[in-house]
Amino acid sequence: EAQQVIRCENRGKVENVRFSLNHRFVAVQRSDVELELLDLLLGNAFTHLCKGGGSKQRWRILNFQWTGTPVADFLVVTTAGIELYLVLPDKKALKLVKRVEHAVAWCVYSHPTRLVMLATGAHDNIMHGLQVQPQAIVRIPKFEVQLAPPLDASGASAAAELGQQKASRSLLPSQLHVVRLYNAIYCVHVEPERRQLLLYQLFKDFVVRKCAARNSPRNSLGAIRLRNSPRNSPAEFAHARNSPPGTRSTSTRRASRCRCRTTCSSSTRSRRRWC
Repeated sequence: EAQQVIRCENRGKVENVRFSLNHRFVAVQRSDVELELLDLLLGNAFTHLCKGGGSKQRWRILNFQWTGTPVADFLVVTTAGIELYLVLPDKKALKLVKRVEHAVAWCVYSHPTRLVMLATGAHDNIMHGLQVQPQAIVRIPKFEVQLAPPLDASGASAAAELGQQKASRSLLPSQLHVVRLYNAIYCVHVEPERRQLLLYQLFKDFVVRKCAARNSPRNSLGAIRLRNSPRNSPAEFAHARNSPPGTRSTSTRRASRCRCRTTCSSSTRSRRRWC
């Protein structure tokens, strides 16, 4: 296939470039406050200055993404908050749909869920969520990511020795991930020092901290499987836990895997070994 050549005027430096989902528009970040949008179909371009925090406050663009939703197909995150827009190609402008003002340190965006998390607070651990759904924009209730005290060289808690109850370090963008597990949206906090994962399940009206799982260095985030998975229901787990050894039901045994991973015939049923 022939590659399409995009030609545009030289208007200065380029800090970041993002294509829209249908490849019609190109958003080019020219400076900390200015974006240029190119319409590849009509062959025109226009610039846009983000609202930010006004002329009296110093702010800059942190991130911008194409959502591809009818409500707001373009969002911009600045240090003063988040702005959601609709692209109007005929008017060569962006229409402001919603604006949320917060002192933002950094953000994390998940395109499969159309969810953006804004980090605020003294330690960047107060999270504000905003999800762009096809018919509405939903705000997730804010919640606090619990930070463990930093460890010293011996592995002990330095904050515990000094009698400090709050952590003296901040949450980093690489330690927070937005994932979808079994049709539910989670915020996963990765503790690299303790090799620990904290899961926060996100709902429309509240946020629930589900569990804290310790992970070995060989395992990765994708190798985690929740206990209540579709393969084993909670009722089967409860029955298997309360039943004596050797008295598990047939449905519980069939949920397990055979060690040889082969289908045993009726003649060799007595030699079947369940793990």
